[in-house]
Amino acid sequence: MNESSSESGAAADDSNSFDYLDLGAVSIPSLPGLAVDINLDPRSGIGKAFTLNYENSLASIQVFASAAREDLWPSVRDSIVQGLRDRKVDCEVVLGVFGTEVVCVMPTVDIDGNSYVHPVRFIGISGPRWMQRVVVSGDAAVDGQAQAKLDLALSKILVHRGEEPMSPGQRMEIAIPGSKEISVEEEVHFGRIHIEL
Repeated sequence: MNESSSESGAAADDSNSFDYLDLGAVSIPSLPGLAVDINLDPRSGIGKAFTLNYENSLASIQVFASAAREDLWPSVRDSIVQGLRDRKVDCEVVLGVFGTEVVCVMPTVDIDGNSYVHPVRFIGISGPRWMQRVVVSGDAAVDGQAQAKLDLALSKILVHRGEEPMSPGQRMEIAIPGSKEISVEEEVHFGRIHIEL
C-alpha cells in the first residue's frame, strides 16, 4: 500500500518541487507536455474522472474513498480479471511499481470498422482511506521507458481525502480548476474539459 504521506500519493519531501493544478480531490503536477482531460457527469456536470495525456501515453483515473486500514484494490483487481476472462480476454496479474497490476491486450474496433488490439494496464494506487483506479494505454503499456515516466508522474499526484465521511467505494469528485490556479488553456467540449499544463 502506498502511504508515503497522510493525504498524497507523492513523497512528502519532493512534492514542493512542482507546481500543482488543484482538482479538488487531487492535485496534478505541472509536468512539461502533460495535458489533463476532466470527464464530466452529463446530468450533474460534476467531474467523475480525469485522464492524463503524457508523451503518447494515456492514464484514465478515478479516485474512490475507502475505509481506514482497508485496501480496496485486491477486490477491484479480482473483479477486473474476472470481467476480462468473461469476455475471453487473456490477462495476467504482475507486480509493478504500485503493487499488483493487471495487464492484457484488449480487442477493439476503429471508426472504420477495422478490428485491432491494444495493450492495457490496470493499476490500483492505495493510500490512507482512498484508492486510485488507473487504466493505462499507449506507449506506457508496452514500452519500459514510457512506463517508467508515466509511473513517476502518477506517483506525484496528491490525493486530498478530507475528513468528511464517505462510503467505501464512493467516487470522489473531481473539481474544475478556478482562474486563480496554474495558468492553463481550457477547452470545454462534449462533457469534457481539456487542460494543457
